[in-house]
Amino acid sequence: MKNSNNKSIPKLDGDHVFSAPWHCEVFALTISLHEKKVFDWEQWTSGLANKLKERPVNMEDDLDHYYNSWLEAIEELILSKKMTYPDDFKKEVLSQMKHIRDDHH
Repeated sequence: MKNSNNKSIPKLDGDHVFSAPWHCEVFALTISLHEKKVFDWEQWTSGLANKLKERPVNMEDDLDHYYNSWLEAIEELILSKKMTYPDDFKKEVLSQMKHIRDDHH
C-alpha cells in the first residue's frame, strides 16, 4: 500500500495494521456507522482531522494515541447527531472498553 508521497505505509508486525483489538473495533464501528448513513465521510474525516490537529501523531507514536483521537472524534460525531445522551454514551463506551481490555489482557 502506498501513501500520497509514494512511500510504503508502515505495517506493524509484518501484516498487522492494528496493534490492539480495540483499534480494529473502533475502526469497524466507524465504517459500520458510515455504511448505515449515520454520517457522511466528509463529516468523519473533518472531525478526525480536527482531533489530530489538537494532538498530532507521528508514526513513532504508540497507535493508542492515534486511535484515542479516532475514538474521541467518533464520540463527538455521534453526540453531535443526538443519537444518544452523553452520560449514557460515556457509560456504554467505558463498559465496552473494559470488556475489550478484560478479554484481551
